[in-house]
Amino acid sequence: MPIPMLPDTRSALGDHAAKCENRSLFQDRFADPQATDKSTPSRTEWFQSLQSPRARKASGPPPSLDWLPGNASVLYARAEGRVMLNMAGGVMTNAGLCLDRRGWPVIPGSAVKGCARRMALLALREWTEAGAPAPDSVGAAGREAFRSRAEMLSAIAQVFGWVEQDWRAGRNRDGLFLSDFGWACGDDHESVWADACAALAEHLGWHPDTNRPWTRFPNHAGSIAFLPAHPNRDPGLELDVLTPHHKKYYSGELASATDTEDPVPVFFPAIAPQHGQDHFAFALVPLRAANPKMLEFAKTWLLQGLQIIGLGAKTNAGYGWFADVTRETEERAKLEQERRTKEDVARRKREQTEAKQRVESARKAELDALPKDQKEDRLLAQLATDWSRLKPHLTAFAKHPREKQAAMLRWLASPAGESRWTEIKVEGAKGKKPWSQILGDIHQVRKALNLKLP
Repeated sequence: MPIPMLPDTRSALGDHAAKCENRSLFQDRFADPQATDKSTPSRTEWFQSLQSPRARKASGPPPSLDWLPGNASVLYARAEGRVMLNMAGGVMTNAGLCLDRRGWPVIPGSAVKGCARRMALLALREWTEAGAPAPDSVGAAGREAFRSRAEMLSAIAQVFGWVEQDWRAGRNRDGLFLSDFGWACGDDHESVWADACAALAEHLGWHPDTNRPWTRFPNHAGSIAFLPAHPNRDPGLELDVLTPHHKKYYSGELASATDTEDPVPVFFPAIAPQHGQDHFAFALVPLRAANPKMLEFAKTWLLQGLQIIGLGAKTNAGYGWFADVTRETEERAKLEQERRTKEDVARRKREQTEAKQRVESARKAELDALPKDQKEDRLLAQLATDWSRLKPHLTAFAKHPREKQAAMLRWLASPAGESRWTEIKVEGAKGKKPWSQILGDIHQVRKALNLKLP
């Protein structure tokens, strides 16, 4: 099947396009925006090519988190179903995938932040509607940390930041709130805003000269950075299908949805669900001098959002839902680190033993290559570095073979052993053992070898 390519891509790759093994490149540069189910190649055939052996795997190791600053916090969540992200952002209509340059699926930081923010506002909204939410309700997500809705709104604003539209009071002509903050706080939102903004102004050192301070608040960035989330292993891609049964009705050709139309399957790729120990890593990094509590709030809202709201498209149909696996993942990482530490210790000991054996082997080989008398001199010189080892060697003088006795005499005659020989003579002359017993042996061997001693 010919590979559709843009002219500049074809110019750069030439005949090498068929060898492409980069999923991201294949998706972005080899797509055919005009492909349909009736074209050649068809839209479905292109999706099948995206899953072909040459493009179906991400390349290289998974993105590392080792570069994160020490104050960062990482949450781990497993995708329980298929995940659909960036569906409208690809070259192919309603078939985009969010992949990094090496083909790894990635959840953009903006989507991660949006999930956590939506969860926080939903919790605040339920508090507004229900008064005191039940402990197991949506509104209980982080609720126990706040004394009032204004305090919770202040925390939401600090974590996620805000723009001018977030503080637009009132409703539009259709009765809808003009801002998310207004929706979350209900019809009495201005009274809640007044207390929340007072706390924000004090925290940020602002002094607005109005009793409606939100009208003077400049746009402000949040105190927590929500980074893109990456998987620890490539979950792979799966071909999914959506089957509209009433295409003509949706397009306006029919006034009512009858059962006379043929279903039209529409194929699109999706990130496969994860299993076992697979997960996505969600990293949060405090910015500036953020209050440590803000990081905890952000983690709570993100985990609740991943489990209650989901990420990406078709969440109402079971897509994009996650399970919190932070504790078990951290425990596995701890055990793995302990295992690696033990292996490193064992490896270092093994390397030290092997290095010692190599040195010993080299030393032995060097000694074996020396003439016999030089070998004995070298061995005795090594003993002479420790008198506690050399002394019993000398006291057993008569029991050693002649070549070792000769080495001892040469050492006693050398500048290094001269003081010891003087000590032996003095002690022996006084009749002190053991030197008095071996002086005769020493002189006998000296005469036989014709050696001189000081």
